Amino acid sequence: MFCHHCGVQVSEGHRFCVACGAAVAAAPIAAGQRLQQVLPAAPENRYERHRQTLGFLWMAMAVLRLIEAGALFLFSRFDLGAFQIPFIPRFGLSQLFFGFSSLLVLAALASFIAGYGLIERQTWARPLAIVLAILSLFKIPLGTALGVFTLWVLLPTQSEPAQQHLPHNV
Repeated sequence: MFCHHCGVQVSEGHRFCVACGAAVAAAPIAAGQRLQQVLPAAPENRYERHRQTLGFLWMAMAVLRLIEAGALFLFSRFDLGAFQIPFIPRFGLSQLFFGFSSLLVLAALASFIAGYGLIERQTWARPLAIVLAILSLFKIPLGTALGVFTLWVLLPTQSEPAQQHLPHNV
């Protein structure tokens, strides 16, 4: 007989497991039966439970950043001569908005790459997502929420070894 709790072989007549102390079930487990069928599955770690969700959220953030970049780019095409901001020349305001929209496109590209890497279990995706999470903490409210969630999933010390033992594509 084998213990249903820990899988250790228990002698006939014992009512409790000598290893874990669990009560031995009335129906004995055959010696040839696979132990994986008897033991409950090991719980997944936090990284594996949330890896795919985190990847899709970073891809969604990339789409939102592209929408922001498009809106800012369209706004930079308007004649902004009516708006006079001190210390910024009239012609420089459009270029400033165009520059910010270009940065948003780069941030969207980085977010998409990080999301794809997390979904595909790439080893380089974890540090990229951590850097993006720290930068997005200042983008209230969605960036802050995604940044906190990302750091919660990826920063614990258990996440890195768990990620390195997962099969991944190189």
